[in-house]
Amino acid sequence: MAGDSLSINKFIVNIALYIPDGRAADKTVYLIGAQLQEKRSEQNLVRAESINEFVERMKHLAEHDTMVRKERHISSFMRNMKKNRYTQIVLFNEGAVTLDVTKNDAKDDDYIHATKIKGKFGNYVLAQSPKRTTVDSWLRMIWQLNITIIVCLIPLVSKDKCAKYFEKKEGKKLKQKYFMIKTLASRKQGPIMTYILKVTNKYDPQERLIYVLMFTGWQEVSQKPEITELLSLLRATWALEQSNVSDKKYPTLVHGVSGTRRTGTYVLLSMLCRQMTERGELSLIPACSAVRNYRYGVMNSRFCFLILLKALLIFATDIGLINQSKQNFKTTLQISEILGKEWN
Repeated sequence: MAGDSLSINKFIVNIALYIPDGRAADKTVYLIGAQLQEKRSEQNLVRAESINEFVERMKHLAEHDTMVRKERHISSFMRNMKKNRYTQIVLFNEGAVTLDVTKNDAKDDDYIHATKIKGKFGNYVLAQSPKRTTVDSWLRMIWQLNITIIVCLIPLVSKDKCAKYFEKKEGKKLKQKYFMIKTLASRKQGPIMTYILKVTNKYDPQERLIYVLMFTGWQEVSQKPEITELLSLLRATWALEQSNVSDKKYPTLVHGVSGTRRTGTYVLLSMLCRQMTERGELSLIPACSAVRNYRYGVMNSRFCFLILLKALLIFATDIGLINQSKQNFKTTLQISEILGKEWN
């Protein structure tokens, strides 16, 4: 087995949570291989570095080493501050989408806060949601990259979180510069709303169909989505990707608001579930590290990591790689719920 890739049947969750109980002796709960053990000893009387402190310190050291080994640049981000939603969520030049500038566009208008991620298990664009002033750039990107599937991880109810780039009502049209977007059809399945759009370009005779899957089950980043609903979104997207509506060489566009938290969690979930489906393996940490190298802010919270981990475990049981009747699987899910409350 490759060093950075684990067989799912050998995958062990090693988590240690330090919990002081206010008395002389601390209670340290060890969760090893999803087995819960409670240990007390004289060693617990010694104040040591907690696991959270240790992990945080090692993370900073690892990120520093990574930056030294492989520099990242943010010059385009700095030159286009008005087009960014957040000043603290930077866009690396490396892997960023660069827009083609035609005679119909403003000079040097080639910037958009979006990153291309392409690997063995998926082809994606992770993007910040469009602002009122960047809808033109958003549509240019969709047209340029031949995007036919958009996964929208927020309900499109606030223009402050996402500017309108299509109409929800069937038959309605939205005109934006030299693009016309008409909503042909819509269908609701639980928290997933699918829209079929026809997009035309004044300077290109070709008409295109675009499918938008809007997910309403994760309205606030801090609120955990139902994992079964998130996996339903994943399967609905896969079904479209496998059908003739999408050419596999073109990417799927995924966005929330910043294009990092929900977006990164979904993209990693999709990539890793494909890996489990095709190879029966799970390269969790290498995948997270690889995506973070190109999209700043992805998987930067333990809360999102636990959502990803729980979704992967449930997906693994769905495809028969893990026996959900085993006690250690049930214990692992209980542990993830406890840690989710502690880390939220």
